[in-house]
Amino acid sequence: MRRSIAAGARLVIGGERLTRKGFFYAPTVLSDVTPGMAAFDEETFGPVAAVVAAKDVDQAIQLANRSRYGLGASIWTRDAAAADRLAPRLESGNVFINAP
Repeated sequence: MRRSIAAGARLVIGGERLTRKGFFYAPTVLSDVTPGMAAFDEETFGPVAAVVAAKDVDQAIQLANRSRYGLGASIWTRDAAAADRLAPRLESGNVFINAP
């Protein structure tokens, strides 16, 4: 996370260990994440979400398929027909529609 922030990502919320017994990390959101940043290129553990902007659906699919860690993907939309067309384009073990 620190490397991504140093590279230009913006910490929206969280980003710190919680002060209680055990090993707990605050839910964290990073925005302005781009390829080349650790939060994009590496597998993150814990409650960390990296927000990556795409100019259109085609670029979003391209960005999603750049990950080497494609166990699961989600498509969030009100247009079920569009989701059905997009799901096969994602290189992922599972693709969920309107579900994590």
